[in-house]
Order: sequence, then structure tokens, then C-alpha cells
Amino acid sequence: MITILKRSFLLLIVLGLGLLLLAYWGLQSSLPQVAGDVDTGKGVGAPVSLARDARGIVTIEASSRRDAAYALGYAHGQDRFFQMDIQRRFAAGELSALFGERALSHDKQYRLHQLRKRSAEAVSLLSDANRGLLDAYVKGVNAGVGSLGSQPFEYHLLRDEPEAWVAEDSLLVSAFMFAQMTGSTVTRDYARELLLRAGGESLLNFVQPEGTRWDTAIDGSKMTTASIPTEADWSLSDLSIAAIPVSEPLAPMTGSNSWAVTSALTTHSGAMLANDPHLGLSLPHIWYRAELNYLGGAGEPVNIVGVSLPGMPSIAIGSNGNVAWGLTNSAGDWADLIAVELSGEQYKTTAGLKPLNVEQEKIDVQGGDPVMLEVRRTQWGPLYTINGETYAYRWLAHKPQALNAFEFMSLDQVANTREAMSAAQRTGISPFNMLAADTSGNVAWTLAGRLPKRGAVPTERVVPWQQVEDTWQGWLKPENYPETTLSGADESRHYLWTANNRIVGGEALAKVGVGQYELGARGWLIEQDLKAQSVFTEQDMARMGLNNQAVMLESWQAYLVALLQDLEHPSADEQEALALLKGWTAKASVDDSGYTLVKRFREAF
Repeated sequence: MITILKRSFLLLIVLGLGLLLLAYWGLQSSLPQVAGDVDTGKGVGAPVSLARDARGIVTIEASSRRDAAYALGYAHGQDRFFQMDIQRRFAAGELSALFGERALSHDKQYRLHQLRKRSAEAVSLLSDANRGLLDAYVKGVNAGVGSLGSQPFEYHLLRDEPEAWVAEDSLLVSAFMFAQMTGSTVTRDYARELLLRAGGESLLNFVQPEGTRWDTAIDGSKMTTASIPTEADWSLSDLSIAAIPVSEPLAPMTGSNSWAVTSALTTHSGAMLANDPHLGLSLPHIWYRAELNYLGGAGEPVNIVGVSLPGMPSIAIGSNGNVAWGLTNSAGDWADLIAVELSGEQYKTTAGLKPLNVEQEKIDVQGGDPVMLEVRRTQWGPLYTINGETYAYRWLAHKPQALNAFEFMSLDQVANTREAMSAAQRTGISPFNMLAADTSGNVAWTLAGRLPKRGAVPTERVVPWQQVEDTWQGWLKPENYPETTLSGADESRHYLWTANNRIVGGEALAKVGVGQYELGARGWLIEQDLKAQSVFTEQDMARMGLNNQAVMLESWQAYLVALLQDLEHPSADEQEALALLKGWTAKASVDDSGYTLVKRFREAF
């Protein structure tokens, strides 16, 4: 009996080791090949070098831009295919095919926008040259993931297989960025609608003020701060909001910063730029660092260094040696809710009744039957229901032209900030603030992405269908984009900055719209740092990025100290809290418990 137990125990050990070895082999074989030669067939026109340093950062040497695109796709396919797969499925509403019913509500939300169809339309609009670059990149992606000895480990866990990358998938990655940057815009519009119903403009201006003490626009514009509305001005009694959350769950704070200084503030003849895009943390990180070297159309060497977005064949943020550029979310008004009047399967327009365009979308569900989703579209966008009310959802991402990010690739070879701004204004991406700095000492700001030309009717609130024609009216011409350029010879100011806050006012703001601007505290702090020095080095720029002063919480700390001091019989915990608050450093530091107390108090308040 003992012998049988020993043999069974040994057998279990052997089986366990075998499973461990099998798992190790599966993980090991899914790693990319990092040495040797690879036969690409007809993938490239000439030999290409793809090297990785000790940190995995890729350097590509190619004879043409097209071959460089293939090689970058190959690297993305080897290292980041699952990430790319999630991004295309996220935007297309196809996550349920991988994750089952748990992703169904998300897929219904995004399939409403039919972004795969919009992306396919965007591909059809590409120039022959850009389509050639995209085709080379797609081939590289599929060759890269196909070169792995085993599929990426995530697919083993999901008991699925990777599907080949196709051209519209890259445009879906562009749509994914739209979703990340502008996906909650209409929720804000509806919130404004509720405030208007409850108390009109006075309540709206108080709860969502156009101006605050933290305003720090680069054009110096200021907005009037709101006054507290009287009780007679507003009432919540008639509002029905039971079906929607009255507050959003707490989430890690995100927000991006950028700033640039002209040559008047550097130790050399060039300008300098810093960019810190605070997108949500993920594993792997959303960005993929790379260096591309290839020969331009005239045989000139091109060198571009920065971060790419896996799924796209270009450097998103970086430098080509002549110009450096950075991006932050513009936070403008890029989506609208339009109040519609339905009559059966028709809706009212200024031209009379029009039939709804009804289409069926099939959502595949892993482990279950497909789910059919009916999409009912108006000329402005699909019908969308919130809190039991139906609207037309108009979103910039519905426009194929707005998804065509390939003009952004011309940043590879721009010579100065003027050319960089022109490239940004022609490209189709989720609208970003773009700062650029060049070797001639100039810095510039503009918006990257296709912008709608706006009429006189405001769209940061629900728009009546009768007024829609006086809202979006085609595309804003690049020469009419808001922009600011400073040179080292300017005598007024020598720096620019953005932090998801309102950047401009007046006519320029009317072109961007009132979206979801962050309170300007971060931008204000950056502006103070820029004002405080006459010369900046790279180390100074890095130090600014680490500035952790909690300036916005200073008044909250004073308020909380006063509350605790007024207690007649404070508990031991309250006395300890008061001591910590009085000794705080006003910095977001792991050593400052007073900061944590104030931060949590403000959130709870």
C-alpha cells in the first residue's frame, strides 16, 4: 500500500513538472525572435534591420518609408498583438467574441456607432501612397505575430486564436483613441441639459462655470466667474434621474501636460519641449518606443524617435531631429445630443419627415449565441437613449475623414513648426492640442485633427433638431484653425503650455467648443514654473514634470483645519488628524499624510 502511494505521489510530481514545462515552453515560444535573419518574402523591397536594446526599445534601419512601416508592423505584431486586438475590438464593439457575455454591454454601446464600417470607409479615402504604407504595415503585423513559435499567451488563457490584422483595424485604433478622449462628451451634454431644466443658465454656470480662479489660457483670456444662484432660481423636484448615476465612481486621475520654451530661454539656439501624456496605466503600456531610420523620397536620411501607438505605422509623439512635437487631449466639444421628434419609423427635419435607416449588427459572443443589435440612424447619427430619453448621437468619430490619421505621418519629414502645424491640421485623429518646437528656436500650438466648422448655435448642451443646421457646417479649413507661434526673437512671451484646460477664448474657443475642460490648476502650476526661470535645461524641464505641489487643495486644507479646531470635544483620531493637517507640506507626497487626508476629504465632500 505504501509503495502504491509513493508511486502515485511520484506520478503527480512528474505530471506537475510536465505541466510546468509545457507552460514554460508555451510562454517561451511566444517570445519574439531577437537575433538572426528572417525571410520576409516580398514584404520589403530591400534588407531591413530591426534591433532591440536591453530595454526592448526597437531601432529600425530601412531603405524606404514603406519598408520601415513593414518593420514597425512586424515589431508591433511580435510584441503587442493582443493589445492591438483589444483596441480594435474595443472600438468596433467586438470584445464579446473574446470575453463572452461580460463584455456584451460594452459591445452594444460601441456597435451603435458602427465604427468598423466607418473605418473601412476611411481606408477607401486613403491616397495611393498612404494605402501602400498601410498595406505594408498590415503585412508586417501579420508576419510578426505569425513568426512566434506559439500564439501570445493571452489567447491560451482565453482559449481562442488571434485573427489576422486587416487595413481597417488600424483605423479602428484611431477610433479607439477617439473613444478614450471623447467617449463621455455626450454624458456631459446631458448633465448640462439637466442643470438647465432645474435652474436655467444661472445654475448651469454655477455648477459648470466657464471661468475659475485657475484659468490659464495661453491667449490670456479670462471668463467671468459664476455667482451662487438663489433658491428661487432652481429646483430639483421635477427632475427624473433615477435611471442614471448622479456621480461617477472614483477612478485614478488622468490628464496630460505639455510645455515648450523658445530659444530665448534655452542654452542653445533651439527650442525645447516636454510632453507627459497621462493615459490610463495598463500592462503593457499603451505606447511603444521606437526609432525609425530610412531614406526619404529624394534619398535623404530620415531619423524619427519617439513613441508609436501599436496598430498605427507611425511615431505619435517624438522628434525628427528638426522638430519635436507633443500631444494632450484638447477636451473640446466633439460629440452632440440632438433632440429628435419621431413619427413611427420616421423623424422630423427642416426638409420634412425622413425615414430612419435601420441596420442589424450581429455581435458574436464566446460560449453563447450571437446577439442581434438594431441600429436606427438619422442623418445626424444613431438614435441613443439616456435616462429614458431618445436623442440622435452625433460624434466626430462617425466621419471617415476624421479617422484618417495618415497625414500625421508627414511629421516624419517636416522642417519647422509651421510645417508641423500644417500636417497636424490636415490629419484625421481625435482632436489633440499639439505643441511643437524646432531647431530654429520656435514653438507653436494648434489643434491636430479634423475640426467641424461651427455655426452660431451652441452644442455643449442638447441641440433641438430645428437648429441643427446652424451647428456643424462641414469642415473648418486648416488656415482657419486656432494657432499660436512664438519665436526666440519675440519680446512678449517665450513659452506655451497645455494641461487639458481651456487653452483659448473668444472666436478661437468658438471653433473648439465647450467640451470637458479640466480645472486649470495643473496648467496654472506649469505657467508659474515657466514664469519663474529665465533659462531652462533638460533637467529643469524634467524637474517641472515632477512638481507635486497641491495648490488646489490649499483652501480645502484651511477649511478642514477650521472645522476640526471648532470641535468642542475632538476624539483622539480627530486630534491626530488636526496635527497632521497643520504639519502638511502641501505636496502630493507619500510622506505627507496631511495631503492624503485633504484629498480624501475633498472627494467625500
